[in-house]
Amino acid sequence: MISSSPTNTQPVFDTIASSAVRLCGARIATVFHFDGELIHIIAHHGYTPEALALRRGLFPAPPHAGSVTGRAILNRSVVHVEDALADGTYPYRDFARAAEVRSVIAVPMLRDGRPIGVVTVSRAEPGAFAERQVELLKTFADQAVIAVETVRLFRGLEARNRELTETLDQQKGTAEILRIISTSPTELQRVLDAVVKSAAQLCGAYDAAIFQLDGESLRLAAHHGPLHPAIGLLIPVARGTVAGRSVLEQQAVHVADLPSEGKEFPEGSAFARELGHRTTLSVPLLRQGAAVGTIQLRRSEMNPFTDKQVALLQTFADEAREPHDDLGQGLALLTVKMDLLRQKPPEADQFGARMRELLAEVKHLSSSVHDLSHRLHPSKLDQLGLVAAIGDLCRELTRNHGLKIEFTHDQMPAAISPDTAVCLYRIAQEGLRNAIKHSGAQQAEVALRGTADAISLRIIDHGRGFDPRRTQGKRGLGLVSMRERVRHLGGEIAIDSQPSGGTRLHVRVPLTETASETMPQPPI
Repeated sequence: MISSSPTNTQPVFDTIASSAVRLCGARIATVFHFDGELIHIIAHHGYTPEALALRRGLFPAPPHAGSVTGRAILNRSVVHVEDALADGTYPYRDFARAAEVRSVIAVPMLRDGRPIGVVTVSRAEPGAFAERQVELLKTFADQAVIAVETVRLFRGLEARNRELTETLDQQKGTAEILRIISTSPTELQRVLDAVVKSAAQLCGAYDAAIFQLDGESLRLAAHHGPLHPAIGLLIPVARGTVAGRSVLEQQAVHVADLPSEGKEFPEGSAFARELGHRTTLSVPLLRQGAAVGTIQLRRSEMNPFTDKQVALLQTFADEAREPHDDLGQGLALLTVKMDLLRQKPPEADQFGARMRELLAEVKHLSSSVHDLSHRLHPSKLDQLGLVAAIGDLCRELTRNHGLKIEFTHDQMPAAISPDTAVCLYRIAQEGLRNAIKHSGAQQAEVALRGTADAISLRIIDHGRGFDPRRTQGKRGLGLVSMRERVRHLGGEIAIDSQPSGGTRLHVRVPLTETASETMPQPPI
């Protein structure tokens, strides 16, 4: 029964109750679950409707010593009442008379010594249960524990498989965007089309769109899904639309049922009713602190997006849209300059200088492509390991942005899982970017520390600080992304900041126990 129901304990409990009645010559049997505070009935057999109604009226209830079920939980041992009607201390004699039972036995279900339930059996005759019957009930209790543990492990495995599938799908989507960027660096439209397609698929959206700021309007630049709005469609940058509000407020706007929000979003609500969508999420595309557009997801049913999906959409906005937009504009400008050079070549003495200028631009764009690839896929983790990769990141940011970063590490484990390494590297990357863009700090500290069961990352800057409760725009969404990464690994994140007081970010991620999932750390 356990092997045939790996995700459902009820058939096991029902079988235990019926088998206990049959094999112990009993009148009734009950299987209880203890959640740590209250006892609940989860299976029963042999009850009359009247007796069952009385029994259900007694539970849920906390365990107490007057009840054989409660005493079995409190004492974590078998409790035996040979004659409930003759036992003056037994508090449920009315129930015993209604159920026509005399002798009662309660056997606790123990997992690692902790009670999680009880199997209780009652007979019509007074007297002690035979030793073989007691042992049989202990076996039933053990089987119930095995069933509970099997379901817990199976559900945990299913959840882990879902997470791994989601991670693989996200990596495939990112790889496809990167492939298009590398093969068609001047074709911005292909990249935008790939972004909306991946965003819709990976976030479980009915429809996805990217809007670019065009004067006082937002112009539809890319679309994926069945709604079929015309590319080039203009909508106003107004608080009455979800996309417009996300641009104006520079933060994610999430509306569970847009058609019913006519007062808050008059234009957006009318548009949603016309096109037939309900839940809507819009995340702004930010460049240098200013919104340049938005990426929007829509669902035909009322089904709000999860925090994880909001963070994933922010990843698309941060890691794909903004760098490629700069890259596409740079390549387009370089193309114009080279075409002008072809149409009107300079004098011979100026030609060399002009070519050196264009060569410098080519090198800059090549560096941008390399940086984009680095941000989308931190391959240096595979090559260097976490400690060396973060050290290299700190040196790179110091060199390129002038932020002096003191990096230290201590007692780091010899092997770290890839998921943990990517999580900590990305958080270090995002935290230091925030310090560069927002804090005005001249110095920062980054520290990695290992313990027997976890790795901690601490980032401190001595800049202007902020109020975490009132974060907006890119920084606020970046914090959502950090929290989601840490939550995914069962870790903890704490952010301590206040205006003019700097910012302290502390992350703790547990170490994996599966050695086969780890990546070696090169000696430093």
